[in-house]
Amino acid sequence: MAEWQVELSWTCAGCKSKVLGRHTTCTTCGKPKENEEYEMPADVAEAAPVTDPALLALARAGENWRCAYCASDRRAGDGSCARCGAGRQSAPAPVAAAAAPRPRSRAGVVVAVAVAAALGVVGVGVALAAAQGGARREIVVRHGDETRRTVKVAKVTWEYVVAVDAWQLQPREGFSDTVPAGAVEVRSLGEREHHQEEVPDGFRTESYTVEVPDGFRSESYTVEVPDGFRSESYTERVACGQDCTTRPQTCRRECTNGKNGFANCRDVCTGGGQSCTPRYCNESRTRQIPKTRTETRTRQIPKTRTETRTREVPKTKRVPRFAPFASWKEWGWSEVRTLREAGEGGVTRWPDASLAPDDGGPARERARKSQVYRVTFEDGRGARYDYSPASEAELAALANRTDELRIRIAPTVSPLP
Repeated sequence: MAEWQVELSWTCAGCKSKVLGRHTTCTTCGKPKENEEYEMPADVAEAAPVTDPALLALARAGENWRCAYCASDRRAGDGSCARCGAGRQSAPAPVAAAAAPRPRSRAGVVVAVAVAAALGVVGVGVALAAAQGGARREIVVRHGDETRRTVKVAKVTWEYVVAVDAWQLQPREGFSDTVPAGAVEVRSLGEREHHQEEVPDGFRTESYTVEVPDGFRSESYTVEVPDGFRSESYTERVACGQDCTTRPQTCRRECTNGKNGFANCRDVCTGGGQSCTPRYCNESRTRQIPKTRTETRTRQIPKTRTETRTREVPKTKRVPRFAPFASWKEWGWSEVRTLREAGEGGVTRWPDASLAPDDGGPARERARKSQVYRVTFEDGRGARYDYSPASEAELAALANRTDELRIRIAPTVSPLP
């Protein structure tokens, strides 16, 4: 694409005169061009292209450069400043920037904040610990739906049970292979049925049916078989040329500031040429279509019949098996008496369970203890709730309560906090 140059202008900062771009000093007052910007013509389409060889050399030489000492504009081809004589590469030494003041350390502030935060956390922890230490134990009662009630203690009951076992000879019976090693007074009681066993007991006749081949039967069926071809006419759309339209062309002139008093210009065009689409026509054609005909055929289908047969099936019977049986005695614990003590209130006592003295012989006694504590609460509506304290101390503490207290009613008993 062809390019050309047009001359720009600049406005002198001293006398405000319009100066052609070919000049680097004002033609009116003589002031050198410094920071003045080059200006495009009002209508670049009407601007005359540069044809003078000397001006074309200036336009194509490249951007101007600015003197580092006097700030005047110089041509790309100038090796030194015509105003002050400074070379193109010369530049004054940069002034060292003053060192930025060092920010004052805030370590003391950070430490102070950290200490304050730590003290705040410690203070909160102590407060929580004190609150938890002073909180009362929650009583959970299994009764109905989850809720809380204000109640009073209506009744306190307790029961202590002492079961006394004696180590003594106890009579036993069983099969001889179960007699323990330490048994005494072992006596045979003959044989007794130990178990029953399944044993063969001949055979029995069983009837069953089976399907067996019984010849064939003829079956008719139809099938489609080829029967030549038939001609068929049809229409098909085929390409038969193009339909074209001419696109209009639009052009605009673009100019770029060369920063040397001249601008590089070119015409940028869009559109033009043709836009074509395929043209389709209907064309009649023929094709061969396969034909078929229906043909009746026969085939042989296997037949079966049901036949009754018999077979011998093994039989079994249950036969008792006997084993030696015996009686004996062996040492063991057995409950000989049970003592109970029950009452109301917070004062409890165990029943007197005096055990036989241990004389060094095999006979001796032992005691097994168990207890049941129950506290009945009653709310202002007369509803009662049963609770089982975990210890004698808890029972006594609740028995001495005469004021109101809060309990949690839960469908299932949950652990106390």
